[in-house]
Amino acid sequence: DDPFGPGLREILIAEHIDLTHTPVLAGLPNGVYFSEVDANGIPHFHFLRKHSAGTQTFVRQSLEALIAYVRSSRALLLSSIPLAVMEERGRIVELMEAVRPDTIVAFDLNYRPALWPKPTELIELLPRRWSHRLTFASSIRLARLFAAKPPNTTE
Repeated sequence: DDPFGPGLREILIAEHIDLTHTPVLAGLPNGVYFSEVDANGIPHFHFLRKHSAGTQTFVRQSLEALIAYVRSSRALLLSSIPLAVMEERGRIVELMEAVRPDTIVAFDLNYRPALWPKPTELIELLPRRWSHRLTFASSIRLARLFAAKPPNTTE
């Protein structure tokens, strides 16, 4: 519910992206994420999501309805970036458990220390027990998360 919302929805609809579980929440803006590269080539990320509609993903919708919707899909892609700001994000574990084995769950680690001041919170959400699931992560991001330096890696 902000000046960007109608344009974003128009673009997503034009791209045939289903917005069934993408409600417009009155008074809550979209979350935005900016990235920039400084003069030294170092990337910097800016997140403006703390009080956005995205924080309400699992609060304002029925978990049962989300489970039914995901079960009707071939795959579900999750990322740690939006999970960092979602309220009741533990419900994502319930969702992932409920859709097994009907749906492939792909998890993009995409770890950002600024979003996870307590890395153990993210580690607890990682889909370790879903061996048939896919987890995408560069070894350097895994090393940042687990505070270990990988040998000879690039991002």
